[in-house]
Amino acid sequence: MSVELWLFAAYCHHEFTAINQRLDQMMTTVAEAIQAWVDYANGLKQQLADAETQLTTAQDTITQLQATDAAEDAAQAQQLQDQIAQQVSDALAAVQNPPAEPPPAEVPAETPPADTGSADTSTPPADTSAPADVPSQQEPPA
Repeated sequence: MSVELWLFAAYCHHEFTAINQRLDQMMTTVAEAIQAWVDYANGLKQQLADAETQLTTAQDTITQLQATDAAEDAAQAQQLQDQIAQQVSDALAAVQNPPAEPPPAEVPAETPPADTGSADTSTPPADTSAPADVPSQQEPPA
């Protein structure tokens, strides 16, 4: 029985050693997996920190642009207000101090057509109201 016990002990030692090696391999694999997850989490934390920094920078930039836009809008509004005030002032000055009206242009008096004493009334008198360069609108006598 001692040989059997010795063989059993050798078998157990061999199995124990094989199990121990497999456990070591598993622990190494688990440690590597844990380290990979830790590295991944640290990478995510770094990405979060970078994103927060970029967000803060973007918010600062937006705040500066809004301040610049507000200042430009205020300057444009002031210019527009000044222009309107000047136009109103000019209009008020024109109403309060109207320009002197030029004297009316002399209109030549229309002379009535001379009556020749002719009894022919078939031809009406010529239209003198049309300018000289525009042909008369009357029809020629038939």
